[in-house]
Amino acid sequence: MHPTALHLAAAALVGFAAVACADDAPVFHFIDRDLVRISGELVGLGDKSVQYRDASGRSRSLDRGKLLAAYTRRHHGPAVPTSLSVADSPGEIPGVLRLADGQLVPGFLLTGDNSAGNKADVIRWRSRRVGPFVAPLDNVLALSLNDAPRPLEASKADIVQLTNADRLEGFVESIGPELVIEVGGKNSTILMDRVAWVQLSAKPTPASSQLVYLTDGSILAAKSIQSSGTGLTVAWLLAGDDSTGVLDLGALDAIVFEPAALRPLAACEVLKQEPLQSRRWAPPITTQPIDDAPIGLAAITLDGPMSCEWRLPQGAKRLRATISLPEAARVWGNTTVTAATAPRSGAFAKPQTFELSADKPEAELSIDCSGMERLRIEVLGRGYDQVQARAVLLEPAILIAK
Repeated sequence: MHPTALHLAAAALVGFAAVACADDAPVFHFIDRDLVRISGELVGLGDKSVQYRDASGRSRSLDRGKLLAAYTRRHHGPAVPTSLSVADSPGEIPGVLRLADGQLVPGFLLTGDNSAGNKADVIRWRSRRVGPFVAPLDNVLALSLNDAPRPLEASKADIVQLTNADRLEGFVESIGPELVIEVGGKNSTILMDRVAWVQLSAKPTPASSQLVYLTDGSILAAKSIQSSGTGLTVAWLLAGDDSTGVLDLGALDAIVFEPAALRPLAACEVLKQEPLQSRRWAPPITTQPIDDAPIGLAAITLDGPMSCEWRLPQGAKRLRATISLPEAARVWGNTTVTAATAPRSGAFAKPQTFELSADKPEAELSIDCSGMERLRIEVLGRGYDQVQARAVLLEPAILIAK
């Protein structure tokens, strides 16, 4: 990634997110089924409504059944438990567990003997929020231990990265006190303290339950969540049938009520990128890490003049995003941005056109994607120089029809 482009994307996102009060409760942004955003202070959740306080301090409510998500723009990222907490937990290795349904669980791999959890096709884990639980390996997307980086890459095989940087690709048979992986028809057994991270070939699937984002970086599926006194009562999906917890509103980063209905543009396949306006080369788009973005809606920077084309997900109905000049470019920025969609075969429809300048550095993009398979966005220079052709898509979200 180009470091300058990354810096500009980060600066733009900071400017976009500078709406939260320093001392008061964080501002929440509520997305409805048209991807329209309303902002305010979250006050409570009922069975049928969400209560919030608007900028004037007036209490209001929204129909919970018409909301897709409620989120803050605070930095979100999983925090690995510290080594101090591990000292009281022998037989446990701190790390982050990523499940195929979008759950992200900082906690501990349980490696001690447990007759109820010694099956080869499961992983035993403990979350401070949920407690101990067992997850089928078929539902595990990745596992990183200690402070190892958590990369995800395209691969049809399971990948095991060791602490000495050796790498194995094959089929992971089991994860417990030892990891067993089959490579070329032969099993290899590795002690877990030699493992840095594991990526399994599970297929990501949208969660069927609402996802709750917490300030420790957890993303947890909840069977139910509603107001309880000064906090929220939550029944965690991973905790079994009889476990509920009380969640303080201050620990809440976001709730995605319908994960299957919301898709980040950053998670879509890029089909083509090409320079425009006689430019011989254009830097590839740069994308904010999805784990760091509010509910995964990562910012995308386009350093033009250029065109980028994405494959829209099946069932895509609408795309919304804020198109912005990077914060560092707002004094001199002078850019034209166009957006258009096309079916699988056929020409692109007439594009929407947005003119960005120092006087108008942002614009709201809302485009109908029904029946469309491709999205194309062009960033064009105008005015004095093509170097001014630079734009950021902030929180680009796609609505998926049921």
